[in-house]
Amino acid sequence: MQNIGKISNSYLKKDKSLRLVKFEKKHISKKYLIWLRNKEINNNRQRYSKHTYPSAIKYLQNTKKTNTLFFAIEVYKQSKYSHIGNAILLLDRQNQRAHLSILIGDTTMKNKGLGFLVWKKLIDIAFKNLACKLVVAGTMNSNKPMFKIFKKCKMKILVLPGYFFQNRKKDDLIIAYKTRKK
Repeated sequence: MQNIGKISNSYLKKDKSLRLVKFEKKHISKKYLIWLRNKEINNNRQRYSKHTYPSAIKYLQNTKKTNTLFFAIEVYKQSKYSHIGNAILLLDRQNQRAHLSILIGDTTMKNKGLGFLVWKKLIDIAFKNLACKLVVAGTMNSNKPMFKIFKKCKMKILVLPGYFFQNRKKDDLIIAYKTRKK
């Protein structure tokens, strides 16, 4: 992956209190597995999977074989960096497109604007470091924090009504995209 060293150590704030680092085996902790199993935190298509330590290791190994940049989101607190979430940039080089995904698992870090900072950085990495022309992401309409990030990043929105069926209710699929300015 081009510039992976430079990208994976990208700080998001000038005070270096928030950073993206390459996701490694050390990030797969009990706390991490709880995030993946929590249906209120984890709004992705794999939210119904039974996540275990071996399945997380297998997923990490599989990302290394693909055009996937898998980041741990870390914040500096109590004199050390703490893993608070993950970000994924899946690269389609042929079509110069990136699919973005984010999970802030540490609920004490919710509603602090960190997801927005990470999201902006992912878009920046896709456009500036990886020469993508398009970034795209999706979520359910019920995932209001993600929808808010899409809007704040000035992404274009498409809505597919009733695409998801969850808890005996239909939910809309929100697709967000942004093209690189020429």
